[in-house]
Amino acid sequence: MREEQIAYLSSADHILERLLACGLKQKFTPAVLAAAAELLEPPASREWVMAEARQFFAARTGLIPHGLEELPARWVQQLPLNLAGREMGPFMITSLAFEQGVLCVAFAHEVGTKTGHMTIWDDLRFVLNLALFPNIWHPLTRQEEVTIWNRWPELRRELFTVRG
Repeated sequence: MREEQIAYLSSADHILERLLACGLKQKFTPAVLAAAAELLEPPASREWVMAEARQFFAARTGLIPHGLEELPARWVQQLPLNLAGREMGPFMITSLAFEQGVLCVAFAHEVGTKTGHMTIWDDLRFVLNLALFPNIWHPLTRQEEVTIWNRWPELRRELFTVRG
């Protein structure tokens, strides 16, 4: 498979296409998600959360994914919990990114499909994008909306832009 094809498989466009094809409806914009993720910082320090995640990836695969540090701390904290029960051999995660409101995941040994069907790599992207909170597929609580409304006035319009 060519590099461009591999890059597309881990892109936000591909992931959004897969999630929307399953009938999911986006509840709010990526900017609102970024604000919500900031609101919901884990109780532990970001440094501690990052150290725990690095240790998890190093122990399981020997590779710490590029971009881990750029993810919302809340997601970083949840990643090991959502990956712990999985065999990590085929899922050697090489990079992670937060783009267009989704978690983009690239794998070292990904193999595409000519039929366009979901692969095991797509399945893991799908599961992670629905499991990590907050995400654009699940509505915010009323309290979260009020807090974003008050803390980020520039996002007020976006709070009501995309609704499922």
